Amino acid sequence: MTSDIPPPAGPGDAQQPPSSYPWNPTYPSNPGYGGGAVPGYPQGSGSLAPPAEPPPSVARAVMLMRLGAALSVVNLVVGLATLGSLRDNIKRQLVKSGDYNQSNLDGAYNAFVAFLVAATVIGVCLWLWMASTNGKGRKWARVVATALGGLSILGFVLSLGQGQASTLSLLLSVVTALLAVVILVLLWRRESTDFYDARSRPAYT
Repeated sequence: MTSDIPPPAGPGDAQQPPSSYPWNPTYPSNPGYGGGAVPGYPQGSGSLAPPAEPPPSVARAVMLMRLGAALSVVNLVVGLATLGSLRDNIKRQLVKSGDYNQSNLDGAYNAFVAFLVAATVIGVCLWLWMASTNGKGRKWARVVATALGGLSILGFVLSLGQGQASTLSLLLSVVTALLAVVILVLLWRRESTDFYDARSRPAYT
């Protein structure tokens, strides 16, 4: 009798995949068939995400800006505490110009007090706004902070020639001007510039 058992495959016989399986160039890499894995494209390729936290130089600048807001409030308190001498100064100016009367004195006094309060509120808002936007790495915020700091230093220099401020007010003005100088130095350090540049680039994920 003839046996129906097929002879064993020889060493030269090639084993082919089932003819019913569709041809696919990735077929050999299928883990189920024991092939090698084909490396895929990297996921999330692109530039790195911008840093979430500011560097120490920007962090210190932000802290000093908040301190500047607090000094503005202190300066207002000092100004309100010395309104008596302010009234006397206004009176002397009105008498010197020949426009003195009680109505003019009260009007000039009240206008100055209103200006002082409004200027302080605006100053505090600017300090806090600059602290927030620079902490987020906004490039335009650094430019605005530089302009405001320059105006603050210029205003201090011009006020020195008037010589009408009290000793405490003059001391606060000196501290504020020095604060502006330190903040500008911190904002324009190399690590700060790198932070602003990184935050201005779009992030890809």
